[in-house]
Amino acid sequence: MRPLGDVDERIERARQALGNRHQQIEQLRRGCLEVESQLIKDASSGFAEALESERSKLQSDNPRLQLPLLRDMLKLLEDQQQQLIQEGRNLSDDLDKFFTVFRDLNRRISAQSRRLSEEVADDLRLEGISKAEVRIQSTIDELGFWEPLKLFAQRYKEWRESGQTLPSDDYLNTLADVVDLLRSDQQYSFESLLRLELHLNEGGTDLVIKNDRQLLESSSHGMAYLILCKFLLAFTRLLRGDAEIAIHWPIDEIGTLAYHNVEKLFDACDSNRIHIVGAFPNPESDVLLLFANRYLIDRDEANPNKRVLKRIEPRLSRLAERLQERQQEVTA
Repeated sequence: MRPLGDVDERIERARQALGNRHQQIEQLRRGCLEVESQLIKDASSGFAEALESERSKLQSDNPRLQLPLLRDMLKLLEDQQQQLIQEGRNLSDDLDKFFTVFRDLNRRISAQSRRLSEEVADDLRLEGISKAEVRIQSTIDELGFWEPLKLFAQRYKEWRESGQTLPSDDYLNTLADVVDLLRSDQQYSFESLLRLELHLNEGGTDLVIKNDRQLLESSSHGMAYLILCKFLLAFTRLLRGDAEIAIHWPIDEIGTLAYHNVEKLFDACDSNRIHIVGAFPNPESDVLLLFANRYLIDRDEANPNKRVLKRIEPRLSRLAERLQERQQEVTA
């Protein structure tokens, strides 16, 4: 039996050690290649070019020399990942705030619709109209991005509450869907997000009016005029609230309405602290009797180029004059 440590055994042990070292280097080389392939997977072309540039500076292809390089490149990717996650959070926060605004608008429109319907009081009763309601319909549910945006807000909330650093694939998919649907040049005015409907029962027939054409087709000119005034009264009460202020209404073509309807309109406005302002070229109109203040813009007799404001009294009919004369005789 040969003693331990003789030359032959030392040579054999050295050969085995060299073989093990070669295997370990090859294993390390394969590991570096695997790490590198994972690093450049789905990476930008700039990252791959930077990795190749740094590797060309190494003195040899020894995989041990590549370890610091791979470590630095991995750190670079981690930093980029954190930056991307933060940018994603910022974008998600903005989209979530956008969703919250539209969700609150959706709720408020419904609430205002109920309030407005309650404000349509009976202080302006119209003949043949047994029901009058205002309904404000939200169009937010009809927007193409609304359902994906609601789903995104839910997924974003789940990610925040999960405590996970990286979001789920479901979240990333919903985010991509919303970004594709939303466009930076899209603008939404408040008016575009609601639809106003008037619900009437005229002569026993239920009517839903969504535009001025339908209103004119459903009623006569005078009735359509008064229906609009009725709903405008509701809007005015809702906007004014409890403020102790008087409001002036400039109304045109009021002289084309029947006198008894105009009288109803004046009574309703008086009870709501609304002053009607109108222009009447005919000084003989009976409607002038409903105005507390009546003025005429006329030429100054001394200076024809100058206009003066004169208080006028409506011209009485022959019957009214006789009644007035009779009343004066009785009181004399």
